[in-house]
Amino acid sequence: MADTKELPGVLVVIFIAGGVLAFLVVFIFGKRQIQRFALKNQKGPHVPVGVDAKKTLKREIERRLDRTADVVSEPLLLCPAVSPSEPFYYRMKAVDDARRLELEVAEWSGVRRPPTDTVRRFLMSLCGTLLSRAGPRVIHEFCDHYELARYDPAEFGQRQYEQLASRHAVLLDSLHSHSNIGSSQRSTPRTRTDPELTEVRGAGHRRPHSLSVNKGGSETPV
Repeated sequence: MADTKELPGVLVVIFIAGGVLAFLVVFIFGKRQIQRFALKNQKGPHVPVGVDAKKTLKREIERRLDRTADVVSEPLLLCPAVSPSEPFYYRMKAVDDARRLELEVAEWSGVRRPPTDTVRRFLMSLCGTLLSRAGPRVIHEFCDHYELARYDPAEFGQRQYEQLASRHAVLLDSLHSHSNIGSSQRSTPRTRTDPELTEVRGAGHRRPHSLSVNKGGSETPV
């Protein structure tokens, strides 16, 4: 009797589990079909890269796309063919000034900005050494104008560039002055102090101008 009473309960649990499993299978299959149908009927010009590729190839594509964030190359943008009348001329010039500042820092001190580091963080790390005369306020103002030129869609013309150029000149002056002080300190020869000579000079001894020989209580110069 006990077995017959427990049997319907077990069957109910089995039926519920089977129903949940069937619902999940239908839901996953339906969702996949809907996504595939939506991608086929998509009218936009952009589709995900590797959408119809195999799973292994798609993973390789995604892996390589993720690595692009680690690749940083910032060449100089301006060339003689770019005219000052172009709307992007001063933006490119501002970005080039920031790049030249980094090259100056690398030339004078050998310090280079890491690929994952921002310009603001890199310059602030030099605030206590190479850019100590400029101060953090000038660094922040320079970085604000640099980010405006590079990332902000707002207007960036000659007036905005002149504001950046003035801060850029202050940073270069600070860098060159610090580098000149360091080079002068390295070129100044160090004088070696002999402790015995210092002791003799402190006692007031003088070097004799002639030799003398003691004869019978009197000194005779030689």
